[in-house]
Amino acid sequence: MTMARRQSKRSGRKRRGFGGIRQLPSGNHQAYYRGPDLARHVAPRTFSLKADAEAWLTTERAYWDGLVKTGQLDKWKTPASRHAADRDVLTGFSSAPTLEEYAARYMARPELRPSYVARAQSLLKLHILPALGTVRLPDLTKATVRGWWASLDPAKRRTNDLAYQLLRGIMNAAVDDEYVTESPVAVKGAGKASRTKGPATMTPAQVQAIVDNMPDRLALAISLMAWTGLRSGEVYELRRRDIEPDCSVIHVTRSVTRGPDGLTVGPPKTDAGVRDETIPEPLRPLLKDHLRNHAQIGADGLLFYSRAKGCQVLETERRVAFKRACDAAGVSGFTPHDLRAFALTQAGIAGATLRELQAMAGHATAQMVMRYQRQDPEHRADVVRRIGERIAAG
Repeated sequence: MTMARRQSKRSGRKRRGFGGIRQLPSGNHQAYYRGPDLARHVAPRTFSLKADAEAWLTTERAYWDGLVKTGQLDKWKTPASRHAADRDVLTGFSSAPTLEEYAARYMARPELRPSYVARAQSLLKLHILPALGTVRLPDLTKATVRGWWASLDPAKRRTNDLAYQLLRGIMNAAVDDEYVTESPVAVKGAGKASRTKGPATMTPAQVQAIVDNMPDRLALAISLMAWTGLRSGEVYELRRRDIEPDCSVIHVTRSVTRGPDGLTVGPPKTDAGVRDETIPEPLRPLLKDHLRNHAQIGADGLLFYSRAKGCQVLETERRVAFKRACDAAGVSGFTPHDLRAFALTQAGIAGATLRELQAMAGHATAQMVMRYQRQDPEHRADVVRRIGERIAAG
């Protein structure tokens, strides 16, 4: 028995001499094989029964063997070209939606968060649909996608990657819905998570300078994000009833996000986001003062609210206030979201374990915690100083 056969037997999988079959998330089966041109070719339709997929592979193998026997393998044609008529009928080619039409259905899926839909609609409108919106799904080829990717502004790599990820998600859903047999969104190196920030975070002194230059009614929001790790949407949905009477604990159960139709209140970003955050001692007097002087009245009163509208502070107002405070403090290159990285970095320096950081951040996975870890310049300098002391003592 060969090594490959022994491995196949141990894995419990039956080896296939020609092609392969994979089960899609929809439950249907997709058959494929590598042709004489060494390219991978898929069946022009998916199959509800695995036996039907196997029968298609058997037919394709017979076609190949027939050409070999007659010495005409050079006349082999791809399944797509030979079964174009079948593909038109079986996949609804003539009635397939355009990318714009299908994207609208995709965006209407109830499991999508309003904030995701708002961002996705902006990416579609500005970066995807102008070039690809009128293309019907089966007509969207790998070459078309490569051309679209190449046409994007290289100076906006992060936005480009997000647009690519969105297009990939939409076309993966189209595969599941059987409008196409394979996603054409396969540009090598595209859509990777882009790091637009440097490895360093703000220093505590810089954070305090930003706080000092914020409007009094919003200053505490910056402190809470910087020292407890709360997300911006979680902070700006806090109400009096979420705060323990002694201001020692914040109960995080909701978040406000910007959706297609305005502000939307819902659960935190992840299930782990529902949590209790202990407030550091130095912030408790500040929180008591804020509740006394700046929060809305009543148990349901917002800690931070728009004076013009009486609702949660709009994202535009938050960002403008933060930008002005940064300018006044002489701090540049940071956004409110960077306060979350600052909080987790400082907690790590203070000795928090990985699991404690995960609980503090309300992250679903420990891997996500590491994406928020940065270098603190002052702490790094202190580490180098202590290494020097050890060298001198040795």
